Amino acid sequence: MKKILLLIIHLSFIIIIISQENNQQKKHNQVNNNNTNKNIINNNNIRNGQELNINNNNKKEKEFNLTEKVEKFYSNRTNSNVSNNKNETFISEEEDKIEKIEQIKKTEKNDEELKYLKIEKEQFDKQIEIYTLSDFTTLELPSKNEEIIYYTITIPCTIKFAFYLSDSEKLIDMTLRGPNGGVNSQNLLFFKNKNFLYHEYQAALPGRYTFHLINNNNGDMTEISFAVKNDLKTDGNIGKQKLDTISEYLNEIDEKFNKMRLRQNIVNKKTEAHNDSVNKHNKEILIYSIAEVGTMILIFVGQLFYIKSKVDKI
Repeated sequence: MKKILLLIIHLSFIIIIISQENNQQKKHNQVNNNNTNKNIINNNNIRNGQELNINNNNKKEKEFNLTEKVEKFYSNRTNSNVSNNKNETFISEEEDKIEKIEQIKKTEKNDEELKYLKIEKEQFDKQIEIYTLSDFTTLELPSKNEEIIYYTITIPCTIKFAFYLSDSEKLIDMTLRGPNGGVNSQNLLFFKNKNFLYHEYQAALPGRYTFHLINNNNGDMTEISFAVKNDLKTDGNIGKQKLDTISEYLNEIDEKFNKMRLRQNIVNKKTEAHNDSVNKHNKEILIYSIAEVGTMILIFVGQLFYIKSKVDKI
């Protein structure tokens, strides 16, 4: 019994020692494992750190490159803006120069036109000295309307006409037409956009001439002063040339009247001959009509007697 107890005790001590050694071995292995894990972690940390450094370096390089690109872009843009501004400045300067040149040309042209207009106006003032104040007729012409002035001449002469507007900024058109039915019945003269005018026309044919004044101003009433006369003198002192002209004109009229008389005589003779033949024919028709009526009456009376004789027999 004692041996068994001693064996059990001895075995228990052995078991305890073995368990202690196992525990120590486990602790040692655990420590080694911990150290290994720490080393692995450290190594991983080192690797991660290196990767982070590499990534950071790459990021820095990328940021540097991006910054450099942005700087280059803005520098190029600034340079292009500067060049564009220079170009725009140059273009605007050139446009200003061209505009100034055009303004100078317009001014010179306006000055020349004003100068010419002034000379023309002075000539007009001298030309209308042949008229008196009573020769001018003043009329008001509405916008987009036409006024017709009639002027009749009996012999060929020079027609002198003039007009001017009360407003120097307004303009009208004027047309001169010849005698109706004559060779010059169409437009003889046409003047466009005139503020004043003096003109002389050699009228070769007698008759009625018409002056057509047209107001093309929008919405404005235009006041026009118009005068017309010819070069024939009315004081009785007519020159030989005018007398010859009048004599030729009268001879032409006499010849025309003679031709008309001859034509009228021919027409009258034809009419008389026609009337004679018609009257003769009418007389014949009347005689035939009377004979026909008499014959019809005799036939009617004969028929009555015939019927009466038949009735008496019955």
